[in-house]
Amino acid sequence: YSETFGEDLAIARCSAKIAHKRVKSATTKMTAAAKALEAAQKHYEQMVAYYSDAIQKQHDAEAKTEALLNTLAR
Repeated sequence: YSETFGEDLAIARCSAKIAHKRVKSATTKMTAAAKALEAAQKHYEQMVAYYSDAIQKQHDAEAKTEALLNTLAR
């Protein structure tokens, strides 16, 4: 057993400990990001449905207005 070996072993153990903490932190952040992505996708799907409904209501209102104006013109 040499002093150099002991230093190298301490450095390796410290590096492993730091790497373990980084993996734990990255896992936590990745999980949070996945939840945020899921929430954003759900919100996007809701907004697509909202937009589609708004477009349909607009067309319906325009068609009804046009129909009423056509009855006046007769």
